[in-house]
Amino acid sequence: MRFCLLAMPRTGSTRLAALLDSHPRILCHDELFNYHRPLWSRRTPEPIAFDRDRRQGDPLGWLEDVLSTTARAAPEAGAIGFKLQITDRPRVLEYVLLESEMKLVLVTRANRLAQYASDRSAVRTGRYTSSDPLFAEAVPLAFDRNDFLRYVERQALATGLVRDLVRDPARLFVIEYQEVGTAAANAALLAFLGQEGAPLDAPDERLGPPVIRERFADPDAVAAALEHTVWRPWLERDGS
Repeated sequence: MRFCLLAMPRTGSTRLAALLDSHPRILCHDELFNYHRPLWSRRTPEPIAFDRDRRQGDPLGWLEDVLSTTARAAPEAGAIGFKLQITDRPRVLEYVLLESEMKLVLVTRANRLAQYASDRSAVRTGRYTSSDPLFAEAVPLAFDRNDFLRYVERQALATGLVRDLVRDPARLFVIEYQEVGTAAANAALLAFLGQEGAPLDAPDERLGPPVIRERFADPDAVAAALEHTVWRPWLERDGS
């Protein structure tokens, strides 16, 4: 069985991909369409020699080669998947949503302010994963309300597109950032993928200040901008 993790940046999708890849019956590549080079599963060597031109010119053929080769190399895997950023490869997204029979796992993050802060911090520092020892260093961010509103709109449009285009809701499993790694979500996700035989290991803890507005250079200005809006709960801990 094949599956695809669909997400926007800073939603916990890398963490979820690694968590799934640790399961003895699941093999999950990270971003196969990463700009620089594919991020293969940590459990296997590169399944095929990377041909950038082929991936660019024939992304669906290249993807099929990768997944087929992976299945032959890991016959013990009952589910094989990969992660795709929703806005990354429109043709691949179209195939995954409308033409394939893959199971789809949509990773979301309800607290858009936390997602925005994490995204801007990652871009500014060049540190994208918690495995980087400097990832949690405080880097005060400037807050631009208009930029933030545009960011919120992009996230809503992207995740809404996935929900709207999946014709068979039984193919879609939606998991929220705060649920990743919890016992209940793990059990439900394994059942969705048909791999209930063994539990998922506990993931690493998240890093970073728990009160989101403190990630900004002027937290009072952030609070003032959102105080009388429906987004006020986002100012506190990174909760849904």
